[in-house]
Amino acid sequence: MVSTYTNNFGIEKMASGDQSGAWGNTTNFNLDIVDRIGSALAIALTGTSHTLTVETGSPSAGASNVQDGMYRVVNFTGTPGGTCTVTIAPATTKVFFIIKNSTDQSVIMTQASTNTVTIAAGYSSIIYCDGAAEVYNATASMSFTSLGVTDGFDAQKEDSGTTTVISPLSVTRTSSGTPGTGIGAGIDIVTETSVGNNEIGTSLQSISTDVTGGNEDFDLVFKNMAAGSAASEVARITSTGVTTTAGNFSATGSVSATAGVSSSIEDSGTTTVINPLTLTRTSSATPAAGIGTGLAFVTETTAGNNETGVTLNAVTTDISAASEDFDLTFNLMAAGSAVAEKMRLESTGYLGIGVTNPSVQLHIAKSSIADIGTLTSSATITPDFAASQNFTVTLAHNAELANPTNVVAGQTGSVFVVQDGTGSRTMSYGTNWEFPAGAAPTLTTTAAALDRIDYIVRSATSIQAVATLAYA
Repeated sequence: MVSTYTNNFGIEKMASGDQSGAWGNTTNFNLDIVDRIGSALAIALTGTSHTLTVETGSPSAGASNVQDGMYRVVNFTGTPGGTCTVTIAPATTKVFFIIKNSTDQSVIMTQASTNTVTIAAGYSSIIYCDGAAEVYNATASMSFTSLGVTDGFDAQKEDSGTTTVISPLSVTRTSSGTPGTGIGAGIDIVTETSVGNNEIGTSLQSISTDVTGGNEDFDLVFKNMAAGSAASEVARITSTGVTTTAGNFSATGSVSATAGVSSSIEDSGTTTVINPLTLTRTSSATPAAGIGTGLAFVTETTAGNNETGVTLNAVTTDISAASEDFDLTFNLMAAGSAVAEKMRLESTGYLGIGVTNPSVQLHIAKSSIADIGTLTSSATITPDFAASQNFTVTLAHNAELANPTNVVAGQTGSVFVVQDGTGSRTMSYGTNWEFPAGAAPTLTTTAAALDRIDYIVRSATSIQAVATLAYA
């Protein structure tokens, strides 16, 4: 009889009458085992458990004794319906497998112990069994001098946690010398920019700024290529905040944040002012008076309609070196028109309300109002000059207009004194009230009569006043 050959590697199998001899069948069985060791097999998983048998517990002499677990490459297919646990039997076998998981579920490779290997759906792994019921991932913690991936790189890591962060990709840098400040690790992002020209367009680098044990500090540095030059630093997140190489966060266009922006700076000072937020305007031409920097406040007024409702602008009025002047303008939207200036604080300290060029310390275009505060009638009436500058009181008592509190030189105002329906109410005055010729006025005492006392504060203990009587 002519010899036959194994399906995968063509190993010759002796037949009776042709080289077989007394051990022909046994030799053929062994060749079947050898054939499977160098071959692959697809196994359809139909449930959440499966046994992959490498050898029978007690192989039989003169029997085939070939099982699916003798294949070194196994491709799991099918739809298990859930995570499938594949048990490699027996637990004492020492073998390795290249496993491809072509199912839609994770596959857990196990023996009799708790050490298992999970292979996610769509992924492959090399595993081995140590003969002591343990299964290991041969690709775990692999070290490469250089690794090239031509069809993309996907790092995955699975564990039982649901509220923690894990790192599927870890980039490690060690030194054969003594590491110092500036040592770091990075990731280069390379792109083909012209045929055959691969450029490092962006680099992310973790750089140490302090390598002291237990006190290490690291910065995250962003580098980009510009104008064909090597990628250089454009932004840096430091161990204490967000900065650029100049020490501040900088944006040449605009910065947008949908959940708010918080800017903070920490230093050792306790009595100085620092600027957590700095807005900078530069010009590529020759700057002229009127150039400035502003802060715009945008609000959605109707669905999808975002309006600049307010701007604060720092505007130059003199750009001469060492003689620069700046004004601060307050600009608001009214009646749907573009924001327009409503108030200006000049470099001179003059404040104009409705006036773009104030000529005095406070210059208003229209009018001003000081509210009239109401005092309560009692035997002693004490005005608070920090609460109002004008007052009114209806007398229901013979009262003293006591020395006011919070008196500041230069304050002016009026006190309206009204008699109640009874009338005949009198008023005396505290020692700080001063009237012409030193004579305090005698109020009109008829019922419902109205008198007015006008005053100006000369000092904390001198309030000069004049009374105008009998308005009603």
